[in-house]
Amino acid sequence: MKTLRILIVLLSWRFFLAVPVLFPWGTEICGAFQLVEISQESQGVSESLETRAPVESVQPVEFQKKQEVRQKTISEFSGLEYLSLELPDSVNLEIGEDEISWQEQEENEDEEEEPVPQIHSAKDYWSKYGVSDSVRESFQDGVPWGEPETSALLRFQYLMQDFPLDWLAAWSHKGEEVQNFGKLSKEERDARRFEIYRIQGTFRNLKEVTYPSEISLRFSIKKYWIVSVDLKNGGEGVIFCTKIPRILQKGGVQNASVAAYALIMKEGEPSPFQRVYLLADRLEYFPDNFLGKQGMDFGLFDDLDREELGPKETRSRIQDLRLSTHNRECFYQLMNTVSRISPEEMRAFCKKTLAQSPAERLTEDGRYSSPFPLFLRPVDERGNFFYLCGTAKKIEAVRVEDEDIRTRFGITHFYQIFLFTQDSQENPILVLTTKLPEGIEPGRGDEYRADMAVPAFFFNTWGYSSTDAQGKPVTRLTPLLMGGIPEVLPTPEPIRAFWVEMILLLIMMGGLFSLAIYLFCVERREKVLRKEFLTRGELPEGEIFDESKINTTGYVDFRTWAENASEDGQKKE
Repeated sequence: MKTLRILIVLLSWRFFLAVPVLFPWGTEICGAFQLVEISQESQGVSESLETRAPVESVQPVEFQKKQEVRQKTISEFSGLEYLSLELPDSVNLEIGEDEISWQEQEENEDEEEEPVPQIHSAKDYWSKYGVSDSVRESFQDGVPWGEPETSALLRFQYLMQDFPLDWLAAWSHKGEEVQNFGKLSKEERDARRFEIYRIQGTFRNLKEVTYPSEISLRFSIKKYWIVSVDLKNGGEGVIFCTKIPRILQKGGVQNASVAAYALIMKEGEPSPFQRVYLLADRLEYFPDNFLGKQGMDFGLFDDLDREELGPKETRSRIQDLRLSTHNRECFYQLMNTVSRISPEEMRAFCKKTLAQSPAERLTEDGRYSSPFPLFLRPVDERGNFFYLCGTAKKIEAVRVEDEDIRTRFGITHFYQIFLFTQDSQENPILVLTTKLPEGIEPGRGDEYRADMAVPAFFFNTWGYSSTDAQGKPVTRLTPLLMGGIPEVLPTPEPIRAFWVEMILLLIMMGGLFSLAIYLFCVERREKVLRKEFLTRGELPEGEIFDESKINTTGYVDFRTWAENASEDGQKKE
């Protein structure tokens, strides 16, 4: 009986080898049996499908740390393309059915699936990555920063790199609560430890700390800075940051306004000022200018150049001029900052800036900004204000699909304006705005045009792919600015055409009137001449024509006739 079973199995197995040839649907079945045979040979034993070792189940991953880039076309003008960022959904790792036995499938169906952890707060986020209550309790308050805290620092720095920015904004507490941290009990401090706070203050000094090469290669963190900050609401904050603006690294700015989304780690040792140790992924920098006071982080402009440019370099490298992940945050934060400026503030700032601008930055009439600096020295002009006047030959609406941008900034769409100024030499200047004025609608085409003046702040030179006259791929550059609400200007072309038509009409009417007078005069003169001609040969009244006065040669001697007529007239007198 056992021999018969083995014979049946062998015959059925050989039959299935021919199934892929006879039937297309037999490929999967055959592949399953081949996997079984390979597994049996590798183990050196003869075992059936039911006795195979179980395969470990793989739980779905809730989200992927590294962001993916999805290309989205926002314009068809000269091949302009814009790369929009989108956080991927959860990734499910699936296992093929051929690799799991039927018995294991039944066992997996009977087992309850382990629920995926739901993340609704910063505490849930840290718990997902193994930061338990014991880790919180290991931090000792009221003493200097020690070795136990330093050993845990790298772990938090690594996790903070991929902390979603919309979560930071949504879960952050007010910075004022940091000052009350030391007044809480041990249990309350442990409960609030590693929570996110929005802190603001004044920069004092920093210290650079470099990691060993083996750590930097493994965790992609080469170094970090220990920054001392005077907190806005009093006290001293010691912040561990992995990203610092370059201008602060050079030490050329004193008393700079800074801010950060920071984790509260512990209360420090007693000192003249209350000291709190915090951890942040990056430190934000707000200069003492109009945009800085409006909340624009100028440290983000460092992201436009992955490496610091030399003093004589006029623009970034071409790979840094494309819109992608490395300049995404600066792109949307500048757009959000400009969109929040009221029209009254913008007009006042525009008037003040134009009055203080040198002549080389203005147009000939001094009413608007010249676009020349945007082409000549773009790196130095980042964040600077321009009041541009020109003709928009194309306006298109772009929908923002990134959910974190819609949540954090409330930007659901924006408009791209291709503006041609008098000084741009037929080169388009791209201005992005979140709102259009009344009377202006998106459009394109040969007949589309809208004259406008746009207050805007320069973002960066934009490099995009296009083709030349021969169809070869080339890279073109154009200035990219973030603008406020444009001001509609009256279009001069229709007004000029109206006056030209009126002048031509008046000239035509004047010509016709003059021609009519001329013809009237000519006709009247002809009547007089005709009457004189017809009455010139008539005899005086009472005279009879004398045939003897006719010359016999066959023609009338008018001279003799005239002399005789004059003599007869004298006689009558």
